[in-house]
Order: sequence, then structure tokens, then C-alpha cells
Amino acid sequence: MSEPASKPSPFYYACRANDFDSVERLLRKHTLEELDRMEPNDSTPLHVACFHNSVGVVVLLLQRGFTRRILNKYDKTPYEEISNENKHLFHRDFSTHRFGGRISIEEELSIWVRPDVNLKNIPADYLQGNRLKYGALHIDRICTQLRPMINLDVIRRFLRQAVEEKDCIHLIQAYTAETDFYKRVNHYLLSRNEDNPLLEFVQTIYFNRELHETYSYKDYCYRSVCLNALDDLNVFKKGSRISNRTFLCTTQERTIAEEYIRKCNTADQHVVMMIFRIRHSYTALDVQYISEFPHEKEILIMFDSVFEVTDIIQNDNANSEIHLTEIKPTYRFINK
Repeated sequence: MSEPASKPSPFYYACRANDFDSVERLLRKHTLEELDRMEPNDSTPLHVACFHNSVGVVVLLLQRGFTRRILNKYDKTPYEEISNENKHLFHRDFSTHRFGGRISIEEELSIWVRPDVNLKNIPADYLQGNRLKYGALHIDRICTQLRPMINLDVIRRFLRQAVEEKDCIHLIQAYTAETDFYKRVNHYLLSRNEDNPLLEFVQTIYFNRELHETYSYKDYCYRSVCLNALDDLNVFKKGSRISNRTFLCTTQERTIAEEYIRKCNTADQHVVMMIFRIRHSYTALDVQYISEFPHEKEILIMFDSVFEVTDIIQNDNANSEIHLTEIKPTYRFINK
């Protein structure tokens, strides 16, 4: 039996020395889990690259999907180790449209339906969100469904950690990671195909009582969208009720949602701020402290939530607000 390593790996030293070529070569040679790990000195390659502000290496590791949330021996994340001037390297590109921005009107409208439409397609779960407890989350089936997604091994690792530790927070981390996984999950929710193994992922998050009791959020959150004209969102009428078919990424901080529309050309586009008021438990999760992007202060709204459009305010010719207040639904499977 081989002795445990007593000193950091060559990859760690390459990251510390800002040896970009060696880092790139070793990334091609080894798997993510072989390289992205805690070293004998209780630090990780991403920690040391951040501490030395090795910008090129940091970017490379983040693009590859290295873990952002792990703590070193000083109880610091990589984000906390890097200089303030380089913290932007950890920020999500606004082109991802996580909290809105330049989203096609077809994509935005596909999310929203009348509440009675969603009544027909609510996913049930006889395990009540306890798939991890009973070993009923099938990682291989899910990953096969996701192929050939870029950085699939990042998602596989989160799913494996969730199964091994029986902890839903790793599923949330998978959803917040900078991959196309969250888009694939929401695409499934638009179709509700019962043969798609992503149903297991969705059921676990949606129905798990412990997850919701721990991270439940009740307050205001924000999402933004750029439109060619306000009429594009005529599905939102004051006094009407509407339901989201997918998970909905929002943020506690209005300024963050505003960043996603800051680059919109208001001369030919209409900027809309959607303001959600969450009033009940089990409707939204505060994932700020488990997300791979904690600075985003993300609030994850569950699919099939029901809102009433309480107000539509047009502040100027190209800037409007849509206020949506959650209504307690009568058909949720979780007993509130």
C-alpha cells in the first residue's frame, strides 16, 4: 500500500509558479478529480493560483470547472484569496443570461403559462425528494442523457458527491455551476418527458423537505429582460395569474439583475425589471451560501409557482417594472 503524499503535486507547483504551459499540459493528461483536490498542505491548485494572482492559470482552472467553494486551512475560498482587482475573474459572463438580459422573446414566453395549464403536468414523487437517502438517483443514466455536454465531468462529480454524502446541496451546486446543465434541466421541464432521467434530479430538489426547510426564502427577488417592445410581454396583464414552467434564476440584489441589462441599447430595446415577492415556504431557495457563485445572491424559484401580476409600471419610454406577488397554490405536493 503506497504511503500518502507528503508534499503537493507537480500540478500544484505549476499553478503556484504560474507555469501556464505545464498547467495546460497536465490538464489534458489528467482527469478533473485527479487534479482538483486538497493537497497535503491543505490547499488546492486554485487556491494557490489565486493567492499569487496568476490570472492566466486562474482563468484556465475556472473554465475547466475547478471547485470554487472549498476552504483551505485558513478557512478561505479561492475567491477570498485572490486580489480585489482580480475577483471579476470569478464572475459569471453576462452572456449566460442567468438572471435575464438579452433573452429571445420566444425563450422568455415559453417559461410562462396560465396556472391551469401546469396542473396537467406536475411531476409526482413517491419518494418525496428522498432519492439520495434511498440510493435512487441514477447518475449514469443522467450523464448519458446529458452527453455530449461540455464539462460533463463537473456535473458528474457534483452528482456523485450528492449520492455519497446524501446531501442535496451538491445538486444545487451542479445547477449553479457554469455549464449548460441548468439549461438542460429547464429544457426537460418544458417537455416534462417522464422517460428523461433528469426527472430524478428535479424531483429531489422540488420535494426534499429538509432542503426547503433549511434554505427557504421569503422576500423580494429580481430578474431582468431586454425586449424590442413592451408588448412582447403582453402575457403579463395587471390582475392576471401566471405560472413558471421551469426553475427560475433570480437574485436578491436588484443591482445584479440590472447588470444583465446594462448593455442593452435602449434606443431600440425595452428594459423590463421583473420584481417577485415570495410569500410562502417551499417556493424559493436562498442558494447564496451553497452556490458556486455566492456573490450573485441567487434565489432559485421552484417551477410551477403561481404569481399574480400586481402592477406594471412604465418609468420612462424604455424602462418598465413588472411586479409579481406569489399566490399560495392549492396543488403543491409538499404539505405546507
